[in-house]
Amino acid sequence: MDNSIILVTGSNTGLGLEIVRALFRSLKAYTVLLGSRSEANAKSVVHQLQAEFPNSETIVSSVQVDLEDDESIQKAFNYVSRRFGRVDQGWPKATGSITAYRASKTGMNMMMRGWTRILKHDGVKTFCVSPGFLATGLGGNQERNREMGAIDPAIGAEFIREVVEGFRDKDEGMVVRRDGIQPW
Repeated sequence: MDNSIILVTGSNTGLGLEIVRALFRSLKAYTVLLGSRSEANAKSVVHQLQAEFPNSETIVSSVQVDLEDDESIQKAFNYVSRRFGRVDQGWPKATGSITAYRASKTGMNMMMRGWTRILKHDGVKTFCVSPGFLATGLGGNQERNREMGAIDPAIGAEFIREVVEGFRDKDEGMVVRRDGIQPW
Protein backbone atom coordinates (compact mmCIF):
# COMPACT_ATOMS: atom_id res chain seq x y z
CA MET A 1 0.00 0.00 0.00
CA ASP A 2 1.92 3.02 -1.28
CA ASN A 3 -0.78 5.66 -0.78
CA SER A 4 -0.49 8.04 2.14
CA ILE A 5 -2.88 6.81 4.82
CA ILE A 6 -5.00 9.60 6.27
CA LEU A 7 -7.37 9.20 9.22
CA VAL A 8 -10.20 11.75 9.33
CA THR A 9 -12.45 11.48 12.38
CA GLY A 10 -15.95 12.88 12.50
CA SER A 11 -16.02 12.32 8.77
CA ASN A 12 -19.53 11.10 8.08
CA THR A 13 -20.94 14.69 8.03
CA GLY A 14 -19.94 18.34 7.77
CA LEU A 15 -16.32 19.40 7.44
CA GLY A 16 -14.99 15.88 8.03
CA LEU A 17 -16.96 14.54 5.08
CA GLU A 18 -15.88 17.49 2.93
CA ILE A 19 -12.22 16.81 3.81
CA VAL A 20 -12.65 13.25 2.56
CA ARG A 21 -14.36 14.50 -0.62
CA ALA A 22 -11.50 16.97 -1.20
CA LEU A 23 -9.01 14.10 -0.94
CA PHE A 24 -11.04 12.15 -3.51
CA ARG A 25 -10.91 15.16 -5.86
CA SER A 26 -7.12 15.37 -5.55
CA LEU A 27 -4.83 14.26 -8.37
CA LYS A 28 -3.01 12.17 -5.74
CA ALA A 29 -4.36 8.83 -4.56
CA TYR A 30 -4.85 8.31 -0.83
CA THR A 31 -6.02 5.65 1.54
CA VAL A 32 -8.60 7.45 3.66
CA LEU A 33 -9.75 6.03 6.96
CA LEU A 34 -13.20 7.48 7.52
CA GLY A 35 -13.67 7.68 11.28
CA SER A 36 -17.12 7.90 12.83
CA ARG A 37 -18.75 7.14 16.18
CA SER A 38 -21.30 5.04 14.30
CA GLU A 39 -19.96 2.14 12.27
CA ALA A 40 -23.22 1.96 10.28
CA ASN A 41 -23.00 5.66 9.36
CA ALA A 42 -19.36 5.30 8.36
CA LYS A 43 -20.07 2.30 6.12
CA SER A 44 -22.99 4.13 4.52
CA VAL A 45 -20.77 7.12 3.72
CA VAL A 46 -18.05 4.81 2.34
CA HIS A 47 -20.58 3.39 -0.15
CA GLN A 48 -21.81 6.91 -0.97
CA LEU A 49 -18.25 8.10 -1.70
CA GLN A 50 -17.46 5.06 -3.83
CA ALA A 51 -20.56 5.80 -5.91
CA GLU A 52 -19.78 9.54 -6.06
CA PHE A 53 -16.15 9.00 -7.19
CA PRO A 54 -16.23 5.70 -9.14
CA ASN A 55 -13.02 6.42 -11.10
CA SER A 56 -10.92 7.64 -8.18
CA GLU A 57 -7.78 5.78 -7.21
CA THR A 58 -8.32 6.90 -3.62
CA ILE A 59 -9.30 4.06 -1.32
CA VAL A 60 -11.70 4.65 1.57
CA SER A 61 -12.32 2.41 4.56
CA SER A 62 -14.51 2.92 7.61
CA VAL A 63 -13.16 3.01 11.17
CA GLN A 64 -15.48 3.13 14.17
CA VAL A 65 -14.02 5.55 16.72
CA ASP A 66 -15.45 7.84 19.38
CA LEU A 67 -12.87 10.42 20.47
CA GLU A 68 -14.57 10.72 23.86
CA ASP A 69 -14.21 7.01 24.64
CA ASP A 70 -10.75 5.62 25.50
CA GLU A 71 -11.84 2.03 24.79
CA SER A 72 -13.13 3.03 21.36
CA ILE A 73 -9.86 4.82 20.60
CA GLN A 74 -7.86 1.74 21.64
CA LYS A 75 -10.01 -0.55 19.46
CA ALA A 76 -9.57 1.80 16.50
CA PHE A 77 -5.81 1.93 17.10
CA ASN A 78 -5.62 -1.87 17.20
CA TYR A 79 -7.71 -2.22 14.03
CA VAL A 80 -5.69 0.35 12.07
CA SER A 81 -2.39 -1.12 13.29
CA ARG A 82 -3.39 -4.63 12.20
CA ARG A 83 -4.96 -3.71 8.88
CA PHE A 84 -2.81 -0.80 7.70
CA GLY A 85 0.28 -0.76 9.91
CA ARG A 86 0.50 3.00 10.03
CA VAL A 87 -1.24 6.35 9.70
CA ASP A 88 0.65 9.07 7.82
CA GLN A 89 -1.66 11.94 8.77
CA GLY A 90 -4.43 12.31 11.29
CA TRP A 91 -7.20 14.91 11.15
CA PRO A 92 -9.08 14.67 14.45
CA LYS A 93 -12.29 16.59 14.08
CA ALA A 94 -14.92 16.58 16.76
CA THR A 95 -17.47 19.11 17.87
CA GLY A 96 -19.31 20.03 21.02
CA SER A 97 -20.84 23.11 22.54
CA ILE A 98 -19.60 26.53 21.44
CA THR A 99 -17.95 27.14 24.83
CA ALA A 100 -16.22 23.76 24.75
CA TYR A 101 -15.28 24.38 21.12
CA ARG A 102 -13.59 27.70 21.93
CA ALA A 103 -11.78 26.27 24.95
CA SER A 104 -10.64 23.25 22.96
CA LYS A 105 -9.28 25.47 20.18
CA THR A 106 -7.18 27.43 22.67
CA GLY A 107 -5.90 24.22 24.22
CA MET A 108 -5.27 22.72 20.78
CA ASN A 109 -3.14 25.70 19.77
CA MET A 110 -0.93 25.21 22.84
CA MET A 111 -0.78 21.44 22.33
CA MET A 112 0.26 21.92 18.70
CA ARG A 113 3.06 24.27 19.76
CA GLY A 114 4.30 21.65 22.23
CA TRP A 115 4.09 18.88 19.64
CA THR A 116 5.99 21.05 17.16
CA ARG A 117 8.85 21.42 19.60
CA ILE A 118 8.87 17.75 20.64
CA LEU A 119 8.26 16.08 17.26
CA LYS A 120 10.29 18.31 14.94
CA HIS A 121 13.40 16.15 15.36
CA ASP A 122 11.40 13.10 14.25
CA GLY A 123 10.36 14.79 11.01
CA VAL A 124 6.72 15.18 12.11
CA LYS A 125 4.99 18.32 10.88
CA THR A 126 2.30 19.85 13.05
CA PHE A 127 -0.30 22.45 12.18
CA CYS A 128 -3.48 23.86 13.57
CA VAL A 129 -5.73 24.55 10.62
CA SER A 130 -8.41 27.22 10.75
CA PRO A 131 -10.58 26.66 7.68
CA GLY A 132 -12.81 29.64 8.47
CA PHE A 133 -16.41 30.07 9.57
CA LEU A 134 -18.12 27.13 7.90
CA ALA A 135 -21.80 26.33 7.49
CA THR A 136 -21.74 23.06 9.43
CA GLY A 137 -23.89 21.71 12.23
CA LEU A 138 -21.68 23.36 14.88
CA GLY A 139 -23.85 25.91 16.62
CA GLY A 140 -27.02 24.16 15.58
CA ASN A 141 -28.42 25.69 12.42
CA GLN A 142 -26.50 25.60 9.13
CA GLU A 143 -28.81 28.06 7.38
CA ARG A 144 -28.51 30.56 10.23
CA ASN A 145 -24.72 30.17 10.03
CA ARG A 146 -24.88 30.91 6.28
CA GLU A 147 -26.93 34.04 6.98
CA MET A 148 -24.16 35.15 9.36
CA GLY A 149 -21.51 34.72 6.63
CA ALA A 150 -20.47 31.08 6.97
CA ILE A 151 -19.00 29.54 3.83
CA ASP A 152 -19.52 26.11 2.31
CA PRO A 153 -17.55 23.40 4.17
CA ALA A 154 -16.16 22.22 0.82
CA ILE A 155 -14.10 25.45 0.64
CA GLY A 156 -12.57 24.74 4.05
CA ALA A 157 -11.95 21.13 3.06
CA GLU A 158 -10.07 22.14 -0.10
CA PHE A 159 -7.84 24.34 2.06
CA ILE A 160 -7.16 21.39 4.38
CA ARG A 161 -6.28 19.23 1.34
CA GLU A 162 -3.70 21.88 0.38
CA VAL A 163 -2.14 21.50 3.84
CA VAL A 164 -2.19 17.69 3.46
CA GLU A 165 -0.41 17.98 0.12
CA GLY A 166 2.39 20.19 1.48
CA PHE A 167 1.43 23.58 0.05
CA ARG A 168 1.67 25.16 3.53
CA ASP A 169 4.75 23.31 4.85
CA LYS A 170 6.58 26.64 5.26
CA ASP A 171 4.00 27.48 7.95
CA GLU A 172 4.60 24.32 9.99
CA GLY A 173 4.06 24.87 13.72
CA MET A 174 1.62 27.71 13.20
CA VAL A 175 -2.14 28.20 13.06
CA VAL A 176 -2.77 28.42 9.32
CA ARG A 177 -5.73 30.10 7.68
CA ARG A 178 -6.63 30.33 4.00
CA ASP A 179 -5.40 33.93 3.98
CA GLY A 180 -2.18 33.43 5.95
CA ILE A 181 -1.10 32.85 9.54
CA GLN A 182 -3.30 33.49 12.54
CA PRO A 183 -1.65 36.06 14.77
CA TRP A 184 -1.09 35.08 18.38
